[in-house]
Amino acid sequence: VQSHDPSYRLFLKHWEIEKMPPTLREGLYFVDDSQIFPWRWDSWIGSGSLDMDLVEVEERGTVIQTTFNTDEAIVYFQAPVSYDLSDWADGLIEFDLRVLDNGNSAAGLVARVDCVYPCSSGDFPLGDVVPGEWVGYQVAISDLLANSGSMLDLTAINTPLVIFPTWGNQEGTVIQVDNVRWTR
Repeated sequence: VQSHDPSYRLFLKHWEIEKMPPTLREGLYFVDDSQIFPWRWDSWIGSGSLDMDLVEVEERGTVIQTTFNTDEAIVYFQAPVSYDLSDWADGLIEFDLRVLDNGNSAAGLVARVDCVYPCSSGDFPLGDVVPGEWVGYQVAISDLLANSGSMLDLTAINTPLVIFPTWGNQEGTVIQVDNVRWTR
């Protein structure tokens, strides 16, 4: 498909993951106007609440929007079982993110990957953001493996992206997430 036009994407979906092609997986898409089985967008909340919605954005289509009504929460893509993603060790996690309201999160946003919590890459700072602008992020898997405190085991990934405003400074933050994928 991409030999015809590099911007084209082919999405394959099957309820049995072992029926998916074992090779030639150039990009692993978790969301692009839909959630791809077996990954689902979910949250963990220490206190307070979150508003999680699918919203339509001009020139993008459907994106995930999360409003933090708390200072203690994370949002993530997660599967009910773990997967061996070691073929992506030299790859990237890519996603588009827009902050609609920075709320209290003056210290920025954090991302990580979990391999059945508490096994994790550790919190990886995404840096400061400019509210209102879509930003394309590329996080090298090798950087997550080398991250301070990382215990990341690529053979046991069940949560390929966790994202949240800095812990303790989340109240009022509104983020939109689109085009989450692992690429090689």
